[in-house]
This record gives sequence, C-alpha cells and structure tokens, in this order.
Amino acid sequence: MNTKLTTKGMHLTDEELLQVARKIGRLSRYCKRIKDESSVIRVEADKRETQKERDQIKVTVSVKLPGKLLRA
Repeated sequence: MNTKLTTKGMHLTDEELLQVARKIGRLSRYCKRIKDESSVIRVEADKRETQKERDQIKVTVSVKLPGKLLRA
C-alpha cells in the first residue's frame, strides 16, 4: 500500500499525521486488495475560508486499486 498525503494552506503536526495514518490503515478491514503493492491511497487536505469554522477543512481520500478507483 502506497500512501501520499498532500496539504494546501495548512500544516499538520506529527500527532495529526499519526491519526491520519491510523484512520487510513483501518480501510484494509473492508478491502483486502488495499494491502497490495499496486494500490495507491491519496489523501488531500485543503483549508478554505468559510463562514462556519467547522467547514474550513476539506479532506479527500482517493484509493486506486487494480481496475477500480474509490473516492470519498
């Protein structure tokens, strides 16, 4: 499993990076093919200005498996 993390307009602390890694690791429960070397997981975190503080961070997860692409 290859994991790539990109951030725009923000910086993650070491503790936050560990939390992201734990959450992504849990995906292997649902799909055994995620553990393959051919799978790529891409996590993008983007900070944007909004009126509501809780809506300021947008996270996109893309999982590229052999023959499939999953996004959330």
